[in-house]
Amino acid sequence: MKDSFLIYNSFYEPIKLLKDNEKAELLDLMFEYNITGEIPEIKSLQVKILWATMKQQFDRDSIKYQNIVERNRINGSKGGRPEKAKQPSGLIGKPRKPQKADTVSDSDIKESISKDIQKKGGLSLSDISGSEDYKQFRVWMKDNAPYCDNPKHFSASCITEKELHKLKEKYTGKQISDKILALENSKKAQKDKKSVYLTVLNWLNRDNNGK
Repeated sequence: MKDSFLIYNSFYEPIKLLKDNEKAELLDLMFEYNITGEIPEIKSLQVKILWATMKQQFDRDSIKYQNIVERNRINGSKGGRPEKAKQPSGLIGKPRKPQKADTVSDSDIKESISKDIQKKGGLSLSDISGSEDYKQFRVWMKDNAPYCDNPKHFSASCITEKELHKLKEKYTGKQISDKILALENSKKAQKDKKSVYLTVLNWLNRDNNGK
């Protein structure tokens, strides 16, 4: 049970119009419902009308609270909240300058295609054609860069398997995934509506030439 609940400033305007005995009834009603979940008999019509709106807000807050508790429980069972999105296993390969960060264990791969992704309506492996690496990459895209993966937002939405292979010939998996996430969070770049592949490639080339 929660030890507190929220009372919003927006409640005050209609509450001011109530009589003192109605305010007292409403106060008892708020605490009774948020502590026990029970709704006592409401005598005042004005309180009953106002309570219909307030109850909806209390219910929404309760759902949010339960979702946070459940999320924290799951994160706790996995050793805590991850600091950042995992690198897509589909980017693991043999880049020109391999780095230790590009190595992913079998457990990491399984996690990237976990049932949790599919329950959320995410992309499953059976929905994708191509190599196993590319399938893993697409699942990661859907889960970590949904804006870039949506064909409505760019002239060419997701990076194709051929384009992914070209990127991996020159750059490491971490470099590629970092640029995809940067594009996912860049409102300015998103307005250009250019190809995801070309944008990521241009950014990588720019960084490489600047060294």
